[in-house]
Amino acid sequence: TSKGNIELKKLDGKDGTTPVEGAVFSLAKLKEGGNTDTADDYVDTGVTATTNAAGIARFADLADGIYEVRELSAPNGYIVDKSQYARVEIENNKGHDCGTSHDFDITSDAGDTIHYNVWDYKPAIQKRVTMGERAATPGKNVEFALKVTVPQNITSLSKFNIEDVLEDMAP
Repeated sequence: TSKGNIELKKLDGKDGTTPVEGAVFSLAKLKEGGNTDTADDYVDTGVTATTNAAGIARFADLADGIYEVRELSAPNGYIVDKSQYARVEIENNKGHDCGTSHDFDITSDAGDTIHYNVWDYKPAIQKRVTMGERAATPGKNVEFALKVTVPQNITSLSKFNIEDVLEDMAP
């Protein structure tokens, strides 16, 4: 039987060139008689791939069929839009794009491997401490305000966590 490959290159969405290590992708396969445009017709294969230091994740030696790739998790500081996907048909040792969402860009489908660039974005977070000229006192409350701008590509975000680290605030 013929085999094909799907290769993903994860990049920082702000500069478009910095590789992102540690993003995890899942692989699902279209069930028999399923509709390629219906997310519920894809069955999780249990196979995942994680990006390396070069931002590359690869699903190798895939049998003929139609597959869907989604990002499951992103490295610390990045936000995953789980509504984003790439759908690929593997046939006769070659991958063909069957449709993608806006964060998956096909870069090549030559040979036995179909290549995509995938973008991840960080929210812009601004912190303003509102304690005036006073120094922070251990055990006392310090008020601060956060302004978070969520990247425009995020369409299905319901919540995310912000972790703050108390720095030395002594005068």
